[in-house]
Amino acid sequence: MHHMDAQDTTFTPDRRLAELAAGQFGVFDLEDARACGFTRGAIAHRVRTKRWLRQYASVYAPGHDRLTIEGRWLAAPDGGPRRLPPPIRGHRSSLFDERHATTLGPLPLTTVARTLVDLADGGAARARSALEVRFLALCDAYGLPRPVANATIAGREVDFHWPGTRLVVETDGWAPHRMPGRREADAAKRLALEAAGFHVVVVTWTQVTHETAATAAALLAVLQAAQAA
Repeated sequence: MHHMDAQDTTFTPDRRLAELAAGQFGVFDLEDARACGFTRGAIAHRVRTKRWLRQYASVYAPGHDRLTIEGRWLAAPDGGPRRLPPPIRGHRSSLFDERHATTLGPLPLTTVARTLVDLADGGAARARSALEVRFLALCDAYGLPRPVANATIAGREVDFHWPGTRLVVETDGWAPHRMPGRREADAAKRLALEAAGFHVVVVTWTQVTHETAATAAALLAVLQAAQAA
């Protein structure tokens, strides 16, 4: 993570750390805390009293665990690949080079094309947009079974489907779904799928990227109901 200059005395340690975490999707590590002026005793006290909540290894969030998907991604790499709890899995490739790298603020990322290659197992190879890739990442991060991407169900191509269930998820990205005539086509597809006995859930960019915990919990409940049906 980004580590502040220990000589900066503009704010109190708590305020300095809050400012730093705000620029890192709400997370920080112990080196960040020490750079902000916290002693070992002060760190231990905040962890013990749950003012700081442990995420992965030595990575924390200040007083909450309502992280965005980006916050969880940043916390997981900083904790180290050998210390990732399930269902998050570390992945290394000997074929990686700088052309595959990009960033989102302080978060190092691989490009969409490279991510699709890395997630090629279990249906991710057919994901066609950044939102679809993020949806699959949300499923992995929160322990949902990975669905098949862009499957044909009842004569219609759907974004995601869990084999053995009658549950379909459609991702509603702003640009493609607001092209002329697209809303009508989407509505007709949902109606046809519902008529064929499938339950269609639509998720938005905000739900997938910023309301991740609530979205994952709701999807898990819907999926469990579909599996029991």
